[in-house]
Amino acid sequence: MRRGLIYCCVTDSRTIMLAGAKPRRWRGFAAVIALVAVVSSLTAIQRVGVMPLASLAASPREVADGRLWLLISSGAIAADPLLWSLLSFCGLALVTFALCGWKILWFAALVGQTFSTLLGYSLIGFARLVEPRAFQRLVSAPDYGVSAISAAWLGALAAVGWRKRGENIGRAAIVLGCVAAASLAWFVRGRGLDVLDSEHVFAFVIGVGVASGRGLPDAMRFPSLFRDPVSG
Repeated sequence: MRRGLIYCCVTDSRTIMLAGAKPRRWRGFAAVIALVAVVSSLTAIQRVGVMPLASLAASPREVADGRLWLLISSGAIAADPLLWSLLSFCGLALVTFALCGWKILWFAALVGQTFSTLLGYSLIGFARLVEPRAFQRLVSAPDYGVSAISAAWLGALAAVGWRKRGENIGRAAIVLGCVAAASLAWFVRGRGLDVLDSEHVFAFVIGVGVASGRGLPDAMRFPSLFRDPVSG
């Protein structure tokens, strides 16, 4: 018996259980709560003026100047409407952790936030190569919020649900649910769309790819827990 693994034979088949799985599950849950607490705390600190928005929010100009850490920090503070942003972020974090696991939750959040932002900024950059004055207002406007991470988690949940729901009705419900969530988010925000809103589309697609396994390294896709045990 390997250390940490218990092998049980049930109805002529071998089942593998990980000793201490529940403690690991609780540690993962605690990490999710800690993430929500960090986002809530940073948002509160920024709102009361202790930390200026400029030190946390990204913009195409700031990233082009090499302040790449803003790609991360800009996704750690909630934008208006504040209550909706925090509640949806917390709810999606818990549901994604429960249905997709902690690896997909963290990987989708990190890649969805950073790469969707870079792709959105690239659209502005390409447009300004053709027309130097294009999107002048957005070049230095603060870009922040948890919506890109939320979109990545929504994409991951949609991918997992799509894989589990083989019937057309179930998959149609997933599509309608995603459209409804996007429409509700747009309605609650209460303003028009701009080119930076493409980040949400990119983040959603990234979340789908991560949950489908296309964005995960092999070690994350095939954990040792599911490998056949070595005899002896």
